[in-house]
Amino acid sequence: MTPRLEGGTDPCAVLQSLLWLQPGETKEITFLLVKGADRVDAERLISHYQNIRNVQAARRALDEVWNDILEQTQVQTPDAGMDILLNRWLLYQSLACRFWGRTAFYQSSGAFGFRDQLQDVMGYVHVRPEVTRQHILEAAAHQFEQGDVLHWWHPPAGAACARAVPIICSGCRM
Repeated sequence: MTPRLEGGTDPCAVLQSLLWLQPGETKEITFLLVKGADRVDAERLISHYQNIRNVQAARRALDEVWNDILEQTQVQTPDAGMDILLNRWLLYQSLACRFWGRTAFYQSSGAFGFRDQLQDVMGYVHVRPEVTRQHILEAAAHQFEQGDVLHWWHPPAGAACARAVPIICSGCRM
């Protein structure tokens, strides 16, 4: 089979590194996936992140971004597991999967969704109001004058996926 990457396929990559450890020994290994604008940019990124200090600095910066989002609202319950779920995991999961990755249970196509994502975005009203506003505007751009909505759509053109309402509206940005 010839390796290929094209739309509609299910690409996969495998990274492997063999480590031999002596009893009590520890080693650290870092795998980093980056995307450059072109080959020159990709090579610049590879060179930059071959230095472990740059990897560690990028990780600290990423931790700061997530902490800024996830530590704004904190609750304490009698259940420590519930606290982890409410204080970090649910906000992280919905932002990373539903909005940035546009993939989650019943949404594995990379599409935007009207109803479910409008419900999910309400969790960000206080911690990331700009995410809430942006998504509400995106969804509103896919509602028709008659009140119907495009239930699922793919950016950038707003093309509907197979489960979408089969309506064409001249008022949409499609």
